[in-house]
Amino acid sequence: MNRKTVIFGLVFLISLQVAIPSQAASVYYGDFLHNNLLEQNGIVRKYIVNNWTSATLFDDDGTAFWTLTKTGSGSFDYTASLDTVNFKSGVNSYLVTKTAGAFISASALKQYSPTVDFSTFTNLELWYYGANDANVVHINLWCPNYANRYHYQFTDNFNGWHFFNLTYPGSMSAIGSPVKSTIGAVEFYSMIDTIRMDQLITRNYPVSYYEVWDGSERVYVGLIEPDINDFIPYNTEPEIAFYIGFGLFALFIALGFFLQDSDAAITHAIAGLVGIVIGVTQWVQDDALIGLIFIVLGLVLILRAVGKGLES
Repeated sequence: MNRKTVIFGLVFLISLQVAIPSQAASVYYGDFLHNNLLEQNGIVRKYIVNNWTSATLFDDDGTAFWTLTKTGSGSFDYTASLDTVNFKSGVNSYLVTKTAGAFISASALKQYSPTVDFSTFTNLELWYYGANDANVVHINLWCPNYANRYHYQFTDNFNGWHFFNLTYPGSMSAIGSPVKSTIGAVEFYSMIDTIRMDQLITRNYPVSYYEVWDGSERVYVGLIEPDINDFIPYNTEPEIAFYIGFGLFALFIALGFFLQDSDAAITHAIAGLVGIVIGVTQWVQDDALIGLIFIVLGLVLILRAVGKGLES
């Protein structure tokens, strides 16, 4: 076997393992938003971690926070309670259940007197539990009154918990001339059989964007309460190098069994070095077990090559 060819193959492999084009990235082990849908985990190619300000409007205190009004026909009624079994934040969720009547519209209202200043905030966040009943749900920020408000509505066409992240102005449309520095009320109303919601927060998101890799490149806006420890350095294309390296690793091992004497020893020594390169690369990329296996295999092959070299 041409030893120059073998040496070239080794150099080529190391170049692939070390210098394959990579894009600066981090795995984000947390929640992020895409089109108001909560998704988990992804490789973030651009991100900003800073101190966000927020104000929790309600969480675990729904029956004290909201004042309920109702309209309907005939005999109708509802109960409002704290559900300690099905919730997304804290220790309970706010549950409103119709107990009688064919038609009922419930309005959950929190009024502020005097008004409060939300001028530094950009987003309103809410967990809502879908019943897939096709009801239209309305969310209003009075600024300072109903005639001047930010409004958002959605159709309950899903099951289970759904996270809403609403920008105002933006996804919440302006009606009248709302002024964010004079918030008079938060309102939530719907034609309901059941309402279940949890944790209403307003916060200011940084004016930036986040590119997240999940197999195809897309842009997501808003990471949910990121912490610097949630970002793990990651190469977005390490698998390519690994598969090429593994293929060459196996190839050098196979060649070693077909060659004789010193050529076999040299080939297995190269396979050992390839294994160590792969192992160190995997170790650095936080895959310690796979890395250790390749390092051990590499050392075994090098020792075998030394033994064959001494024999010959």
